[in-house]
Amino acid sequence: MSRSRALVALVRGDEPSLLRDAVRRLVDEALGDADRTLAVDEFAGDDYEVAAVIDAAQTPPFLTTHRVVVARDLQRFNADDLSPLVRYLAEPLDSTTLVLVWAAGGGRLPKALTDALKRTGAETVNASAPAGRARQQWIEDEINASGLRFDPAARRLLADQVGDDVARLPGILAALAAAFGSAGSAVGGNGAGSSRGRPHPGGSGGSGGSGGSDGSEVSAGAAKAQIERAARVRLVSERVPEEAADQGLRASYTNAATVAKDRQAVALFLLDDADAAEKVKELVGGSATGRSRLIVHDEVLVVYAAAGRDRGDQVEKAVKAL
Repeated sequence: MSRSRALVALVRGDEPSLLRDAVRRLVDEALGDADRTLAVDEFAGDDYEVAAVIDAAQTPPFLTTHRVVVARDLQRFNADDLSPLVRYLAEPLDSTTLVLVWAAGGGRLPKALTDALKRTGAETVNASAPAGRARQQWIEDEINASGLRFDPAARRLLADQVGDDVARLPGILAALAAAFGSAGSAVGGNGAGSSRGRPHPGGSGGSGGSGGSDGSEVSAGAAKAQIERAARVRLVSERVPEEAADQGLRASYTNAATVAKDRQAVALFLLDDADAAEKVKELVGGSATGRSRLIVHDEVLVVYAAAGRDRGDQVEKAVKAL
């Protein structure tokens, strides 16, 4: 197995959300294409001992080529407690990536641990919130890493919204990705959106209009107007890709052009019938977790995520009223 990173990584930081994000990235990179359920062991909180972490780190992989072991909240242990870890670091298993997390409030690392990490060539990741000149570059790096495409106006709006509280940025980007996907989706700040695929009849951006050609009771225009009022955003019609139309998607609207300013992401989809909507819910329901919500009623499906004020309850009521 070829490795692109050290066998051991130490993540330190004083902001929980940035710490979690840094750990997630390390784990994802170390995991690669391996099955997470087989390859990852995580320890956190007050209910584990260092010995359990070492046992996991020394366990050879099973049904996978490598393993990732994450030990959070190491700052709660004293120097004596960490002695098994120091001994392990003298000869770490080459099929295990060990991620050590030292959160705020733990003070300095014990000298023995610091020396052991240096000797083993451990990677050190600083997950503290950046300040000064480093702040803008960090914001740019986070945006670029998200996979979303922000135009210059959207980048400025996002930086203004975050202000000095840069720890909020990963959550905002996650909310945007949850609603619009991260595979090169465009996010605008000046009302300029992008369209892909093909237009669907009756899928214009107006607030009125009739339903799809299948005679559905819920018209695209009525659904759009209801969701706009509930979320207090302006939705713009998106072109429906050929393959999506073949699967029953008849209209799609998002606020992708103004999402940074709105501080919430809204995606409205209208399908040919309720059965098609339920099938889509089953397919994507697992991804609508944390900050995002998946709302389905009859042939209407909405993905909603808030980075600022949460209007999810109002949006859900609007969807159920259609």
